[in-house]
Amino acid sequence: MKPKLAADAVSTSSASSSPSRSVVIHVFDEYRKSSKEFTCQRDLLLAKMKYFQAYLNETNEHDEIDISVHCDVEIFELLMEYMQQRPDHEWRPRITLENIASILVSSEFLQMEELVGECVAFISTRVQDFMLLRVDFGCLSDATIAKIAGNCTPEQLQTLHDPKDKILSKLRRKKVEALVKMLQEGGRRLGLCANCELLFIQDDRESLGCQKGKRQIGVHGELVGWHQPKTGWHVEVFLRELGADKSISWGAAYWYIWGSTKHFLCSVCKQKCSLLELRDCAYHPGSIVENGPAAKYSCCSARIFSADDISIRGCRTTVHVPLQGGKNTEVSSFSNVVGAPNMWEQIRACEKIARDQGPPSSADAGGCGRVDVASLFPPPQTRKSGSVVERESSSRRLNTAGEGNSLGYRKQCKVLQLQEKDRVRCQGIARQLVLQRKKATS
Repeated sequence: MKPKLAADAVSTSSASSSPSRSVVIHVFDEYRKSSKEFTCQRDLLLAKMKYFQAYLNETNEHDEIDISVHCDVEIFELLMEYMQQRPDHEWRPRITLENIASILVSSEFLQMEELVGECVAFISTRVQDFMLLRVDFGCLSDATIAKIAGNCTPEQLQTLHDPKDKILSKLRRKKVEALVKMLQEGGRRLGLCANCELLFIQDDRESLGCQKGKRQIGVHGELVGWHQPKTGWHVEVFLRELGADKSISWGAAYWYIWGSTKHFLCSVCKQKCSLLELRDCAYHPGSIVENGPAAKYSCCSARIFSADDISIRGCRTTVHVPLQGGKNTEVSSFSNVVGAPNMWEQIRACEKIARDQGPPSSADAGGCGRVDVASLFPPPQTRKSGSVVERESSSRRLNTAGEGNSLGYRKQCKVLQLQEKDRVRCQGIARQLVLQRKKATS
């Protein structure tokens, strides 16, 4: 039976100078065709059933108020017992699966916050049975649905089954909204990187790094890339587009966002990766052939350059192996979820919706965003011309240096020549990759 509750108040003038402290409530049960009257103290009614504050106020404080309520008599009697319990006696309502829907809807309508909390706690222990009730949950407010979702774990929501989807999608959506709100606490902002096209928290982009962004040499000599927020991308628009696509579940949306913002360190490739990249551990199955500048991998003929970690990523991928530590629980949870049928495809569909929002990214434009050749191998700087006296003095100093420094000078020139060859080779490879990408996407 669909819970039904409505209330009407009728006030009549009273000659009494003192305010009436009791209120008579007439309950009509249309389903059972019965009625019953209840008497309640005015102050208690206002404190426990805040719905009636709109009817009982200072303007009619001296009037006798008769309230008519259309509700299940047994349910309203339970509400009255719960409301009138003594402070020194903690009484719990007789909540069962048969009456939980009626109690929850009625207590929510009458704004009985404590009883709503009792119902939410009961539902949290029997969520699957609650979903199978033959009740319309459309009358539940967003606040109550958010409370129920807050008491459920993401893994629990993923295993639930709602044949007619009366409430499960709403619970999962509230879970996604709560996750986004938590990630953006403290003025932080969830964004999409224009280079690697992964979700990231903008205030944490320097600590996470971007494998495809513009690179610079770090303080320890390593190559470091930074995330760059995609212009015109907004998480609110992304959530609206997810809701409009009925083929994608909110459960997949949750794990897409959660997996993009959780990171671990791989023991094989030594890279810090997001859980969304769990299956993207790149490696070279072949061995290194030849030596020196001609060194390359036998599997894909990728050239090997000094001070370059691009080639380390490999031409094939496998599953990352996380280092032993506290992150293993997150990796295990994500692995179990994506192992469900069609879940990985759903997550990739969420990723596509996120990437399609806003203008084309640098990766789509063909630049790939992988290597900033200019920053790694800057072109030689043109020296400012000095006076004739300075040139003559420098020439004299070079001539007077003698043969003692000529060997070191030649070695330095040779190193510069090798660096210039590496720079030209990198530029050529980058140019070829851009052309190949344009041909593949045209």
